[in-house]
Amino acid sequence: MSDKNRKDLLNSFELLNTYIQGYEEGNFLLYLPMSVELRKLLCENNPSPLISRVIPNLKLHKLHFSEILEKAPSLLDGLVNFMPGRLELSTKKVARFTLLFTPNKEEMDLDKWVNQLFFKESITIRNLIKSVADKEGAHSDENYDTTLKHCDNWVFNDIRCHILGIYAIAKYLYTLLDLEYKQHII
Repeated sequence: MSDKNRKDLLNSFELLNTYIQGYEEGNFLLYLPMSVELRKLLCENNPSPLISRVIPNLKLHKLHFSEILEKAPSLLDGLVNFMPGRLELSTKKVARFTLLFTPNKEEMDLDKWVNQLFFKESITIRNLIKSVADKEGAHSDENYDTTLKHCDNWVFNDIRCHILGIYAIAKYLYTLLDLEYKQHII
């Protein structure tokens, strides 16, 4: 691991923490920079994702809905939308979306993890992160792609589902790094 990659990961880790705290205080626009950090950490192709350059053996928890679909793939037939987690309101009336994982806490490599379905059959975690970062967070594109068009149709308390999804992914990744990996990279 290079010192530059390690420093960049620690910076991303601190930025995610700042964005998550701000979101939880009601500043929903912080999903935009969250998406850019998530793209850098999880979705880059050239070079590889930052997180895998620093933590090559990173394991992430499999989504519960992925396990359900493996056992019953016909559930996708006609399914317009699904929630890969739990939605709740905080005491400050802030919508929080929390990912739900397999009961046995099965772990996956990063590449498989970002390719899990998220919200509907044609959307993966990678699609969601890249769509938000590329169309809204790091750029201002005139038109939404199919991922964001779908997310525009699913709203809770005036918050579109892609905002909730980015928050949930960022919160999970931050918590995982803080609890299981931070001591290895400081």
